[in-house]
Formats: sequence, C-alpha cells, structure tokens
Amino acid sequence: MSLRALGVCIATLLTPRLAGADIVIVPAIEDNTMYAESGSLSNGAGDHLFAGANGNGDARRGLIKFDVASAIPPGSTVNVATLRLYMSRSAAGTVQVNLHGVLAPWGEGSSNAPG
Repeated sequence: MSLRALGVCIATLLTPRLAGADIVIVPAIEDNTMYAESGSLSNGAGDHLFAGANGNGDARRGLIKFDVASAIPPGSTVNVATLRLYMSRSAAGTVQVNLHGVLAPWGEGSSNAPG
C-alpha cells in the first residue's frame, strides 16, 4: 500500500487559558519506509510512504514523525487525537494498518525508491 507522505495528526485540546476546546493540526515533519528484507534500505526521499507487504510478501513499515510538543501549548490536555493518511494506491484494496510507537531515533535519509 502506498500512502501519501502527508500524514496529519489532529488533536482536540482543552487549554488552561481557554474556555473551550481548540483543534490543532500537526503536519508530519519526517517520513520514511523501512524495508524488512534489508536493514540498510529505506525510502526516505521518495514521494510515497509504504505500509504492509509488497507483491513478494516483503514487509514495508512506514515511519512518520510529528513535533507534537511544539504545536501544543504547555499545560494543555489532549482529549482526542486523530491520524489521517491518504492511500494513493493498493493492489489489495482495503488494508488495516496498525500504529506503534518508535523508541529509537531515525532519519529520512536520501534514498528514493523508484517507481
């Protein structure tokens, strides 16, 4: 599955200085695709983010980074967070994608998967 690298995190906040809730849109600041069959290949400079498996059954893991801390005022409470990704193509139709936290730093790099 190919996802546009336009991931957006939308959070609804209750801020201490405001009576109501605010909506904050946090754009992705980095993205990369890790290739399971190689620990040294990725797609950090390409136009797409891949998730799931390719035609050979090799896993693709998309990584998306958001700078939430600089977008949300200190002392705020996040009540709801939504992640929106837009699928640009899929040979398999609808595919479930799971989200996991990443505990180690990573970079986008300069690699670009052609096609």
